Amino acid sequence: MKIDNSVNFLNSSINPKVESKGDGVPAILERISALRSLSGVDGANLMISDELLNGELTSRQEISNSQNSIAMMQIADDTLSSLSSGASQIGELSVKANSGILNSEQKSMINAEVKAIKESMQDSINSTSFNGKSLQEFSSINLENINISELSADDLNTIEDFSKNINRMRSDI
Repeated sequence: MKIDNSVNFLNSSINPKVESKGDGVPAILERISALRSLSGVDGANLMISDELLNGELTSRQEISNSQNSIAMMQIADDTLSSLSSGASQIGELSVKANSGILNSEQKSMINAEVKAIKESMQDSINSTSFNGKSLQEFSSINLENINISELSADDLNTIEDFSKNINRMRSDI
């Protein structure tokens, strides 16, 4: 097809308002070109559009990943906070148990309470997960290396060391 035939076709099919302005064929072709580039028919424009869309989708995924990481770290911090609270409770009970004013029955009750707190702490470690997976799969925080069995109402130093270790882990978050 010759350009002359295309121009004749364009002249006959273009809105009469355009023809009445006397813009001529170059202005009409420029408008068609502008419409074509806006509609994305041009390969270069499609590539640019795809790159922009890809960049937007990538940014959205990065934001989603960041939000998931924050949520995971909040779960880990909440678990460590719970362990710290449990250690504080055991520390308080240790001070009571070692005060010298309690009889053996009262010390036995304190030991039973310490045992319950330790079981609760171990349950926190065992049940901590993010999207159904253990935190060990996602982060460097290794909750399974926390040894709760060493905590005892009889040894306040061990409780303090445990608390320091938990606080160190929390500061890593």
